Amino acid sequence: MRSLGDTFNRLFEGKIIKALEQSADRIVNDAKRNADNQWLPKVVAESIEAGEVINLGNGSYSISITVDVDEETGAPMAPAYEYGSGERGPEGKPYPIVARNAPALAFLWQYPSPLGRKLEPYDEEVVFDKVMHPGVEARPFLQPAINANKVKIRGLFAPLLKQAFRDAEPRIVFIKSDR
Repeated sequence: MRSLGDTFNRLFEGKIIKALEQSADRIVNDAKRNADNQWLPKVVAESIEAGEVINLGNGSYSISITVDVDEETGAPMAPAYEYGSGERGPEGKPYPIVARNAPALAFLWQYPSPLGRKLEPYDEEVVFDKVMHPGVEARPFLQPAINANKVKIRGLFAPLLKQAFRDAEPRIVFIKSDR
């Protein structure tokens, strides 16, 4: 026989899980909308997703929102856009980019030449073994989505608790004795 506490816990847990899923979906959708702009590669928005709700025990639950930064399947450049990089990032200095898949980096460069030559016709192939990248300016997409939803999400949970209490009303059954 289930007790009132068991019924309440089951009802409340279901409502918490649903609210966490809805909250994560709301943040994911806003983050995708933030990332879907002219400044960020489309793969950034496509790499944002919500995980599954995890019961941590002792009445604690967790859900994660992730950005796949895997080189093969995701958007490895996403953190650079969220936080900035190079001169425009937390460390404030350019960083080297070296050739990995070829012996050198080659660019078709238009006048003025980075090598200081006047070029005719007006472009040349310039080859470097490395370049100092100044970085990218931060264009946050995830943190603004989290911030925009904090108040809404907090407001979801008090009504859930009240509803779980209403739904867990005890059933009182009168059993008449045969005697």
